[in-house]
Amino acid sequence: MENNIISTQIYKKIVKGIERKGEVKKLNLYMKKFIDRSSDVLFTPYPVERLIFSDKDRNTVYEAADITDKEIKLAIKNIKFINSSWKALNNPFNFLMLSLIKYFTMKKDEENTELCIMYISLQFYTMHHIRYLRYVQKETMVYTITNLSNKHDIKQYGTIFKALNKKAMVNHVTYLKNIKSNDDKKLIDYIVNLNNRIKQWIIGIMEEYRKNKDSGKFFNSTKDDFSDENFRETTNSSMEVQKLTDRVTNYVIKNHVNFKLSEMSAKMVHVNKASLFRTLKEVRDNVDNEEIHKFIGNILEINIIDGKNDADTISSRNFINHMLKLYNRSNTSDEKLIEVKETLDKWLNEHSVSYLKTNRVATKISWRKSVFIYYSFLIQYYYNN
Repeated sequence: MENNIISTQIYKKIVKGIERKGEVKKLNLYMKKFIDRSSDVLFTPYPVERLIFSDKDRNTVYEAADITDKEIKLAIKNIKFINSSWKALNNPFNFLMLSLIKYFTMKKDEENTELCIMYISLQFYTMHHIRYLRYVQKETMVYTITNLSNKHDIKQYGTIFKALNKKAMVNHVTYLKNIKSNDDKKLIDYIVNLNNRIKQWIIGIMEEYRKNKDSGKFFNSTKDDFSDENFRETTNSSMEVQKLTDRVTNYVIKNHVNFKLSEMSAKMVHVNKASLFRTLKEVRDNVDNEEIHKFIGNILEINIIDGKNDADTISSRNFINHMLKLYNRSNTSDEKLIEVKETLDKWLNEHSVSYLKTNRVATKISWRKSVFIYYSFLIQYYYNN
């Protein structure tokens, strides 16, 4: 009995399709954009909002690989040990992504391997989130995640994306021989185990959530709300931003990198403490003062003017979380936010060896965020002192 249907009838065709000129780059950019526009849902520790994985998000991959779901379905029917009732194993998109993961793994293309692994993982996450966490109450979920022990990945890594990335990449390393194999059973074991890891993770969160919901426990966020009376007119806000920008920039220029704040920033997003400190020192010593001034001004403008917050909220214990929420939003039309992210990418490409060495999407995101957090901490530190 033939046991290499995936390799001979699906993988070979997909290889021809993806190797057409420009298709890899097109797919790479689309998957990155998907993650970026989903940042509000993914870069938070609270699995409350639903991640939208649309037909367009699947069809774009089919088009890049030059194959149809019907072609894959026909091939799947030839794999005799697959039961027709097994939904995960009869979904042609899973076999498409499995083949792409295999292709980029064999090519030793780490960036696109990880992107494809995360892309299918996000579809699995969407599927299980709808089934197990569709109607959760936000306050109870916030309480649940906040009170989890550090043995839970979501607590340890801080965001849904990073926890999911950790699980997916551990699965990839564990079943690396499977993905390199041409045997149907071994290849299917790879994707089944990835799906099961994500499913069990979601179920674990759901069980903790139910315990808290049944006992009436929830997080009261009223004290963190900002009322309308704290808002300022745009003209006054602009003056406040200018004054603060001047003073904070002056502090940055005249002082060494704040080791404690650097360490706190690294810890929040799990990057190497020493590497971040060196990077921040390189930025401080080599970046033009006007560029630093503009960067700090953009951060303050995002918070005070775009976020419509009084400057006094900078001293709030919720300031850093609020800044991260603004940073993570998928509003790509916000010019100041786009400029902040572009500046972070530029600085890290020029002054961070660790950033240049890695091709991992999640790691690069963490590095950019760590520098953003450090400057947010600096703004708060200066304001409070």
